Amino acid sequence: MNVSNAYVDRMIGTEIMNLRKVQYSLLAGLGIGLAATTIAYLLLSYPQSAGRQNQSLEFQGEMSKFVQFQKPWPAPRTPFLGRDENTTNLSHFRGKVVLLNFWATWCYPCLLEMPSLNSLQAHFGGRRFAVVALSIDQGGLADIERFYRKLKLDRLDYYIDPVDKVGPAFRLRGVPTSFIIDHDGMVRGYFPGPADWNSHDAQAVIRHFVAQITNDIDIVDVTGVTNQPE
Repeated sequence: MNVSNAYVDRMIGTEIMNLRKVQYSLLAGLGIGLAATTIAYLLLSYPQSAGRQNQSLEFQGEMSKFVQFQKPWPAPRTPFLGRDENTTNLSHFRGKVVLLNFWATWCYPCLLEMPSLNSLQAHFGGRRFAVVALSIDQGGLADIERFYRKLKLDRLDYYIDPVDKVGPAFRLRGVPTSFIIDHDGMVRGYFPGPADWNSHDAQAVIRHFVAQITNDIDIVDVTGVTNQPE
């Protein structure tokens, strides 16, 4: 049976069109699949720490200079001397939030800061929080005791690192510098330079970290009126 050339051409043209439709469908499906795969990859590979960083508290005022570590690290257990020259280290404060302040008697900004640290310890110090004022002086505890009496620092215990081991363990660059160590012994951040620790903004920083122990909504409140850390 003879088939006209025109009929054959029409049949071939129809098959080509159908084939192209199949190709377009396959390409469209492949494109959608690639897009979905790309989105899934980006979501899975997106660092979880980035989301946590955006959720962290933005401290106000002077405390906006507070540097929070994205990856907290364990506080060194380097020994230093306490009252009566007893050896201690930061692990002895486990369970409390610690404000570790490096200072020296020859540091004028430190002298201005120390009374506010004394007030901070008086206001917040207890079973949940402590100020650890660590001197890097070389003269011994007697010099620190005289300095405390002169400034009437009656609420701060005194500590000294006479062999200069703790500062390097914290990569200390200068004094005064204050580090926040949480109740699990992790270094969470630091404040460079002197600060007024009596201020509303400074107390908000302390409340923020102490609240992580208690999950007490009143502790989170920064008004300074109710449920002070003990």
